[in-house]
Amino acid sequence: ADLDKELRSGGLVNLISAATGGYVAALSVSRTLVAFQSGGRTRLTGFIIAAVCGAAFVGAAGLVAYMPRAVLAGLLLAMGLGLLYDWLVAGYRRLHREDYAVVVLILGTTVAFGFAPGVAVGMLAACAAFAFNYARTHVIRQELSGKEVRSAFERSAGDREILDRHGAELLVCRFQGYLFFGTAYAILQHLRRRLAQPEAPRVIALDFTAVQGLDTSAVVTFQKLRQIAARADCKLVFAAMDAQVSKELEGAGCLARDAQAVEVLPDLDHALEWSEDRILDRHRVCSPQHDDGMDRWLAAEFGDLAAAERVRAVLERRTYGTGDYVFREGDPSDSLYLVESGRVSVVLGGNGTPIRLHTYLGGTVVGEMGLYTTEPRSASVVADEPAVLLRLSAKAFAALAANDPVLANALHSLVVRILAHRLAGANAEKAALKRLGTLI
Repeated sequence: ADLDKELRSGGLVNLISAATGGYVAALSVSRTLVAFQSGGRTRLTGFIIAAVCGAAFVGAAGLVAYMPRAVLAGLLLAMGLGLLYDWLVAGYRRLHREDYAVVVLILGTTVAFGFAPGVAVGMLAACAAFAFNYARTHVIRQELSGKEVRSAFERSAGDREILDRHGAELLVCRFQGYLFFGTAYAILQHLRRRLAQPEAPRVIALDFTAVQGLDTSAVVTFQKLRQIAARADCKLVFAAMDAQVSKELEGAGCLARDAQAVEVLPDLDHALEWSEDRILDRHRVCSPQHDDGMDRWLAAEFGDLAAAERVRAVLERRTYGTGDYVFREGDPSDSLYLVESGRVSVVLGGNGTPIRLHTYLGGTVVGEMGLYTTEPRSASVVADEPAVLLRLSAKAFAALAANDPVLANALHSLVVRILAHRLAGANAEKAALKRLGTLI
């Protein structure tokens, strides 16, 4: 049966009854149970009961006196014993220990003090049992290090090497459920232990994507976590908070940005990017590779400057302003692009809120699958800032393969290396997500 529909129907009937001077009616579990056990399995049962009540209303109430009292007593006794058996005997095997203890407590209170105290004690005990059980649920859905998960930001080879060596300085905690006093303390203790370890994280990214809300004690917990992290010289990044969670933490001063000790970002991907930048700032000893120029990068990829010049000869140089699209989702796939300077992002879902899939700086390739699949573009590429890209069309690539097959094969190898690197990163993250389940 559709319980929601039944309750709505009952409410509508009560409104009509009250408007016409009738009595208030309510669903009765005990009477429904008696009717069901007596064989009333169809809606005809309700009409029969209504007919009996109607007959009593018009003057046939005296017929009830002819009903044997033993039958009525037996009916009440059978109903009571049935409920006791269902909850005390069968419930012992069906219910969890905490829930069964609540049932016994309700029964004992009702017998000793009456129905109303039994209801009150039962409600309090049920609330306490719920809080106790919910406190044992896993609120840290996943915990990953910077070696196991990366942002969608495509780094240079040198930066990737730094993140491979020092990625453990980033700790990512992905929360879930409702954070309250029973679960917030476990979060605080867990992160306190992590910060007390010899190789403690320098940045902790807190992902609130799956958080449904938090209470005052959880807010106090994040205040304490902020203080503990500051003493450990660790930065906190709050990511993907909804408006209510953000408002409560902001009101408590948890999100105050002082000396970059705390950062607030719209999603986990941007939090990962910000955290990686902090790690690179600590360990990078020279400028990022994309500042060295396209010629240096091409020479490194193709072997020498002469090969780089031959590649440049078949490339079409294009400039884009901030917000300009290099290509859009659904466009024909007829070229690839080498990013010479600036910053571009691969985004999905141009009709609604775009989702950033990857971000690229100078010295990398985008749209490379267009030369191999000829399928329409599966995502859009947009310039985040003024950018210069070098376009290699399918026609120019075919001419290169015919006139300079060695260089064309080198370009194939470049694409394979790029795809292999991206696939390895995706596989590492997938393996980490499978290996690490919920923690606390």
